[in-house]
Formats: sequence, C-alpha cells, structure tokens
Amino acid sequence: MIYSVSGRLISKSPDEAVIEAGGIGYRIAIPTCVYGSLPEIGENALLYTQFVVKEDAFELYGFETLDQKMLFKTLTSVSGVGTKIGLAVLSVFPPERISLAIASGDHKAFTTISGIGPKLAQRIVLELKDKVGPMTGAEGAAAGAVAEQQQKDDALEALMALGFSRPEASKALLELPEGMPLERRIASALKSLSRRR
Repeated sequence: MIYSVSGRLISKSPDEAVIEAGGIGYRIAIPTCVYGSLPEIGENALLYTQFVVKEDAFELYGFETLDQKMLFKTLTSVSGVGTKIGLAVLSVFPPERISLAIASGDHKAFTTISGIGPKLAQRIVLELKDKVGPMTGAEGAAAGAVAEQQQKDDALEALMALGFSRPEASKALLELPEGMPLERRIASALKSLSRRR
C-alpha cells in the first residue's frame, strides 16, 4: 500500500525513524542496520516501506534498500516468523548473507539470532530455499564452501558424541577428501579412528 516514504527526518533511534511527508509524521520501525545510514535530523530521508496490518494496529516497516524490504517480506511469510524476528534477522545479517545461508542450508546461522530456535531456523531454510534469488558463480562457490564447512562441523559433533576427543576426530576428518556426503564422511572417519585404537 505505501511503497516508500520520503521527507524530512524528524527523529531517529536504532529501532525507529519518524519522517514528515506532506505534513504527516510517519513513525517507521527499522532494523538497526538502517539507523547508521539515516541522515542528520532535519535532512531529507527515504525509506522503502512495508505496510503491515495487525489485529490491534497498522504498522510501517522501513528499509534502506529494496533487497532488505523484499527479504523482510519473504522472511515474515514463514510460519512463526513475525515482524520482530524479521527485523532482528536484518539487523544481524546483510541481505547477501541471509540469501547465502538459506541457499546453502545453513540453518545454524539463524540460531544466533534472539528468538530463533533450531526448529524455526530449519523451517526458515526449508520454506525459503526455493524463494531466494539465483546466485552468481561467486555466490554459488561461497554457498558450497559454507555447506562443506557445515558438513564438517556436523561430522565432528557426531564423532565427539560417540566418545572421540575433538583433536582425534578433527585429525580423522582432515584426512578425508572434500565433498563427501555426511554419512559417508562419518563412516570413513570411524574406520580410520578404529584402526588407530
């Protein structure tokens, strides 16, 4: 409904900005990353906005870029992700990092954000994996690196849960080739570790 608001900045704080446009002051909730990009009080500001209707209120959420706005809309389409969590995600990660985490299946990245537990983090990745934009070659390579590291971390945790120390589990995993599926990675490391004992 309200695509953007442009006008004189009346006040700002890490979680909201008030912009006067056409004699009306619009109170707009923002992620903390937007606060640093706002001009000085009294200067002109532009925010791309998302209008949200709630049971007890009409609220405006503002963003510096259209990418931030679209990701906020996409994130809040996930069941269990409200506007507060959507802002929190954008406050912690830039849009590229969010897209990369979703595309590479890195759900653990989202658990570092207050209000997101493991189940919700997995739901975000699962529901949005087909909704984030296609990645460039560089982004795809980065996503592959993130996924590979995630596999290594999961394998390390599994081996430690089986009673092996971190140093011996890490050493066994380092000897394995890149790109192995998680189950095969764990099985191969177990074979190597059992020969040493």
